Amino acid sequence: FYSVKRGEVRLQAPYFQVLGLPETGFKTITKEDIWKAFFQKRCEYRKVDEFGAIVEELKNPDDRIDWDLVMEAYQVLTDQVRRAEYESESLLPHARRQLAGLQVMHEARVREEKRLEKERQLAEAEAAQNEETAAA
Repeated sequence: FYSVKRGEVRLQAPYFQVLGLPETGFKTITKEDIWKAFFQKRCEYRKVDEFGAIVEELKNPDDRIDWDLVMEAYQVLTDQVRRAEYESESLLPHARRQLAGLQVMHEARVREEKRLEKERQLAEAEAAQNEETAAA
């Protein structure tokens, strides 16, 4: 999971942030906090019927991927084992150092892809110019 906005690489999505919770205090966030944040997101994404009940239909069908990510975040963070694995892989200091290495590798790959794309465009432009010269 790569966030251009934050300029960081992760093995998994930032589940606390997906639910609108601060990651900096992840050790103190309780299941109740997670439930409240999830319910708020549920109200944000789901339709409400005429009686005020939240229905399963999304307000905007294009939000399906985002809603699925909210559900995944809720399921991971409310399961003690999965949450512990997520925190150790994504949030603890040793994981941050490993992810910094992944970020460097990702950025190098992106630079290489851009360089290859420029070379391809130059080669195409040169070929097109050679064709024009040959046709004239």
